[in-house]
Amino acid sequence: MAKKLFTAEEIEELCSSPYVASIISSRVNFTTDFKRIAYEELANGKPMRIILEEHGINPEILGRSRLYGIAHHLRENAGREEG
Repeated sequence: MAKKLFTAEEIEELCSSPYVASIISSRVNFTTDFKRIAYEELANGKPMRIILEEHGINPEILGRSRLYGIAHHLRENAGREEG
C-alpha cells in the first residue's frame, strides 16, 4: 500500500482522465491502452513524469514513488505473455 493516500479532490481529478481505469484512496489503475502507450514512450527514453503530463495526468498527485513504481511495473510486465 502506498504511504500517501489520495484526497477526495485528487481522486476526482484522476477519475476525470480517460486513462484511469479505477482508483481508491491508496491505489490507481490505468487502462490497458494507457499502459501500452506509456511503455512505448518509456522504451523510447521519455520520463514517466512527462508521459503522464502529456496525457493530462498530474504527476504531483501520484508522487515520486508511484512514478517509479508505475515505470517499474510497465517494464516488468511488458515481457509477460499477456502484456
